[in-house]
Amino acid sequence: MIEEFERDPHDQEERDSLCLKYWRAEKKIRDKRLSEVSDTVRLRRAKEAIQEVLNEAKIIARKKLSLSVICQMNSLLDVMLRGHNIQVENVKSSVVLKNQQGASLGQTLAVGYAFLTTLFRRAGHEFPFIVDAPVTALDGRVRNEIAAILPEVCPQFIGFVLDTERQDFVEKLDRVSNGNVQYLTAYEDSVKNEKLLATIPDSGVERTTNGVVVDGKDYFNTVRFPADSREVV
Repeated sequence: MIEEFERDPHDQEERDSLCLKYWRAEKKIRDKRLSEVSDTVRLRRAKEAIQEVLNEAKIIARKKLSLSVICQMNSLLDVMLRGHNIQVENVKSSVVLKNQQGASLGQTLAVGYAFLTTLFRRAGHEFPFIVDAPVTALDGRVRNEIAAILPEVCPQFIGFVLDTERQDFVEKLDRVSNGNVQYLTAYEDSVKNEKLLATIPDSGVERTTNGVVVDGKDYFNTVRFPADSREVV
């Protein structure tokens, strides 16, 4: 019996083997496997804990960012829509207004400007801000407020401006930009614009087979366009 305890193990030992050397070797193998499994479990738990912390941090950061954007938007709206009592409640897939389901066209446009200019102020990159008919639905006071804000929030504003939008917007934009505005008047070279074509200056004019572009503030400020024509600032 003692010899059975002390002998060297065979290649294939049975589960009822009495060989101590065999069981000592098996114990080392099992201890190593247990250690590997335990390390894996610890790593998995550590990874899950880190993921939970990061997910919670993401949620908190989004809430704080959203609140910050909402606060800045409402500050702008207090100026642009003074007396209208328009405030933003939430910003998700769309802008949600406080205590109302919708807004007028002009109010909606002002909210859009508040949202975009807030993002421009926070952005780490600079892009031109390009808008077609930027203030058509807005009254004169709101046009003035938006014109005053634009130079502060974007490096370059390109507006496709109707001649009816010049008042209260272009004039104010020129003043707050210290005259750093390029005026381009663009329209179709056609019979309906014969009167305009007759008044184009001698210089600063580019003509193509179907269009005219005139560079200059004086011409820009004097022309009146038929329906469906556009000016470019």
